[in-house]
Amino acid sequence: DNKLHITCGTNSTTKRITIQRDDGKVGVGIDAPTAKFEVQNGSNIEVLRLKDTHFNKYLTIRGGGSPNRMVIDSYEGGGGGADIDFASNGSTKLRITSAGNIGINQSTPTRNLHIEGTAHQSGIIIHTAGNHSTAIDMDSNRSGAGSGIAELNFKWNGTTVGQIGAYSGSDTSNKDDGHIHFDTASAGSIVERLRIASTGQV
Repeated sequence: DNKLHITCGTNSTTKRITIQRDDGKVGVGIDAPTAKFEVQNGSNIEVLRLKDTHFNKYLTIRGGGSPNRMVIDSYEGGGGGADIDFASNGSTKLRITSAGNIGINQSTPTRNLHIEGTAHQSGIIIHTAGNHSTAIDMDSNRSGAGSGIAELNFKWNGTTVGQIGAYSGSDTSNKDDGHIHFDTASAGSIVERLRIASTGQV
């Protein structure tokens, strides 16, 4: 068998790059790569760095400590972070900003999650294939009697036209004593129209 591995090393015993003889797999820091291109790192440094000197930004992939994780990180060369885009055919579909906001079809998200759509019924689908229920939890540590806990705002072109809100009760020691209210817009103001009290009265 005259097939040979191709290896590059820094001395006679330390291999740095290996090209497998049978399948052409390339390994950096590993003798027997299992993927077409595999990089193995045994120290606490970046596994991979992609740098753009034109815009002075770079992206790294590295391992993390506690908790165990893999980290994709972006940097702005002058200091600070850079946005991370996921694009298709040159068009950004998802952006994670350096401030931590996520935009889907939105390049300047103003909230933690900002979804922009142009189709009818654009939005979110939550589905479970198992024999379980789905849930959306809106949780707040806000204190004080009558404090707002959660709101659903219905807007037209940026203006709130309806709202559903949940408030804590009047007793600050018992946050289970709360109510839900339904509001609509009237002359530019949001007006409460219906309230479901903690007693069940409407």
